[in-house]
Amino acid sequence: MYSQHLDSIKYFNKRAIDTYKNNSGQALDYLHKAELLLQTSPNDTLQTKINQTYAITYYLKGNYGESLSYYLSALNGFKRLQDEHNMARCYNGLGLIQQGIGRHNQAIQYFEKYLEYVDNKDPSAAYLNLGISYLALNQIDKASQYFDESFKFSITSENKSIKLATKNRIAQVYYLEENLEEAILTYNQVINESKNDNWELTFAYGGLAEIYIKLNELEKALSAAQKSYQAAIEIDALWDLERSTALLAKIQVLKENYKNAYRFSKDNRKYKDSLFNKEQAQIIAVMQLDKKEAENEILTTKNQQSEDKIFFNQLVIALIALILAITLFFAFKYKKIIREKEELNTALAQKNRQLIKLDKGKNKLFSIISHDLRSPIAAVSQVMDLLLQNAFTEEEKIEVYSSMRLQLDETSRMLNNLLIWASTQLNGTKINFTEINIVSEMIEILNVYKISSQSKGVTIVHDVYKEAIMITVDTVQLHVILHNLLSNALKYTPKEKSIKISYQIKPEHIEIHIFNEGTPISKDQLDKIFSENNSSITSLKGTDGEFGTGLGLFLIKKYVELNKAEFAIQPIENKGTLVILCFDKN
Repeated sequence: MYSQHLDSIKYFNKRAIDTYKNNSGQALDYLHKAELLLQTSPNDTLQTKINQTYAITYYLKGNYGESLSYYLSALNGFKRLQDEHNMARCYNGLGLIQQGIGRHNQAIQYFEKYLEYVDNKDPSAAYLNLGISYLALNQIDKASQYFDESFKFSITSENKSIKLATKNRIAQVYYLEENLEEAILTYNQVINESKNDNWELTFAYGGLAEIYIKLNELEKALSAAQKSYQAAIEIDALWDLERSTALLAKIQVLKENYKNAYRFSKDNRKYKDSLFNKEQAQIIAVMQLDKKEAENEILTTKNQQSEDKIFFNQLVIALIALILAITLFFAFKYKKIIREKEELNTALAQKNRQLIKLDKGKNKLFSIISHDLRSPIAAVSQVMDLLLQNAFTEEEKIEVYSSMRLQLDETSRMLNNLLIWASTQLNGTKINFTEINIVSEMIEILNVYKISSQSKGVTIVHDVYKEAIMITVDTVQLHVILHNLLSNALKYTPKEKSIKISYQIKPEHIEIHIFNEGTPISKDQLDKIFSENNSSITSLKGTDGEFGTGLGLFLIKKYVELNKAEFAIQPIENKGTLVILCFDKN
């Protein structure tokens, strides 16, 4: 009976391995059946292999917390069994989990550990993963070296899936290096060789769409982005769905098809929010497991202490003549163990503080969202009830739709600010300085406000400078600054008035001027904005009753300071308000 159970366990594990890539739910069913048999017929080797298959299955499902737990159990089991081949596979899996939540330095350590233990002649997967992490850390030269190594070994071993994934990443490097011709050629090679591999197809078509947008070949870009989107739907890949919808929205804006642009932007926001929530949940799960691992290390240390004391007593009885030397030796060892225990306790306390900080940030975020979104959502709901009751004339309906659109746009902007703020609270703020043409960036950003400015009857005048104006900033943070300043300008500009954007080049710095007609900002509001107490910033209603949270100005102040820039707000009597952004030339 025991032998039959072991054969059944092996069979269910093999069936799970055969199905986990395309049907993770079915794979988990097979593993549950194997677990039931292991309860009646325990076997350490098979239990360890089942844990490893569980780890891979949960990783493919995107459940990194469960996957990490099973990988650690499997790794301990293979260490007991002295199975270095499968130890290497566990290190690779742990690296993939760290890579999946953006902890690339930790991921690199695990992949290098994998290369230490792996006993086969095909390290192409490890080289590919190392390249991906170095690329995420913006170390393009090092990433390129690993991709070349991965491609070489994948050809030697005839590993087609790794070969295609590596070629996709090589094409991405070509794109980042502005070698667009080679990037297009390499992506097309992947598409021709992939056939039904939707994982690589969605990445390749997305890469082509980025290139064709850059070349302003919008029809080709649209076709490639649509194919990327369809392939992503087939495999239900959340990251690829977010990427392809963002590309489709951008293309539709460039084609001035704002209805489709809004639809894809709405889908993109949904996928982006899902990614954000999933990422935070995975980070918390991993941190909780880190805490558990630290507790296990403390328990192991305590057990070691007990074993050392027993060993000490045995030595005292057997070797009385050496009692003094042995006492001194174990006193030193005991002190070392206590020090290690204190270090582990310190590490555990630090992990606890991080978890508490995350929990407080989450609670604060939910409090702000519930407070600031309740009113606009309730207002829209009431208007929709009146529309369903036919309480408006056709002319009134047009005006109501316009107002609802403005209110929804403002709500979306406010939610975006809340999420950016939440990210800075939970993850801290990282800066990636890049030299960019501010005029080109401004033209791209102004495209977003075409519909809302036309709906409100506000004219935006952009005094385009003839030559490129180069500044060094974090591009993402610059976009947050400009979006919030332009949204505020539009918010406080009355109908039939205008907003003007211009530039001034000074000997030591460059100024961006954003002037909006209307009632100048009050001294009281200026004092609140530039006070050290950020909680005192409140948002006044706009000229059409638009609302906000004040987080936009908080983000502007934070990101202006991080980018070593300055900004000022000047009320101009009987005319309006002028905002000046100042960046150093160097």
